[in-house]
Amino acid sequence: MKSSALYAIPNAITISSLLLGMAGVLLAVEGRFDLAPWFMLGCVLLDRLDGMTARKLKVSALFGMELDSLADLVAFGVSPAVLMYTMVVHYTAPGTGLRLFTGAASVLWVAASALRLAKYNVIAMGPGFEWVFQGTPMPFAASMLILPLILLQKYAAGVAPGYDPFIFSWHPSLMSFEYIPVWALVVAYLMVSGFKIPKMHKYSESWKNVYVMMHLLAVYVLAPLRLLPELLAFFVTEYVVISLVFHFSEEGRKVKKISMLEAMSYRKDND
Repeated sequence: MKSSALYAIPNAITISSLLLGMAGVLLAVEGRFDLAPWFMLGCVLLDRLDGMTARKLKVSALFGMELDSLADLVAFGVSPAVLMYTMVVHYTAPGTGLRLFTGAASVLWVAASALRLAKYNVIAMGPGFEWVFQGTPMPFAASMLILPLILLQKYAAGVAPGYDPFIFSWHPSLMSFEYIPVWALVVAYLMVSGFKIPKMHKYSESWKNVYVMMHLLAVYVLAPLRLLPELLAFFVTEYVVISLVFHFSEEGRKVKKISMLEAMSYRKDND
């Protein structure tokens, strides 16, 4: 029989993710944009560790699943929304219209996050979904919003740690913080859509496993060091392209698409 203390280990990791996300919110409110987004990316790293730890220790339980969902809503729903609002307001010229639009985008992001979590929780264990996400998973969606904010801050505002090199030349007219709320709405839609994303798992081809491990190693080194967000953004873009190819492939079309309205009426006896 498993010791009850072992169950506390993955739950402690989950709570750490929630606390890290909340710390990121407080830093964003204080205007510490050099640290706030990186704290929130730390939640992405911890999100993978809690489930992996539970499986390795063989202590997966309903309590951990419920706690994980609650933590995700804070870490990947509320936190990125607050970060987006505070950074856009801070780095753009005063304007009531943009402020209201950014606020609305932030609210809709949180709503989409809650809907995404609820949909995932009711259909994830269903047949055919063990290896495919229906809609952009929240840690990935949060990365799609946080990394552009980091890159804009680095190249448009010139704010980056002294050890993080500037790789590209950047012209402010190419991109600005004003476009971020629109991008957030696009990603929020992808969260609640039927966009099919293949899950990372152990592949039969050894080169694929090496490829995934190299990416994960780079992420777990670069994010804590606040280094090379350009490479992290490339990894995210790479996964988006792979998912687009999968979604429109014959293999992707075989996976049943479940709409948000259908998920709302989903029952345990559904096929």
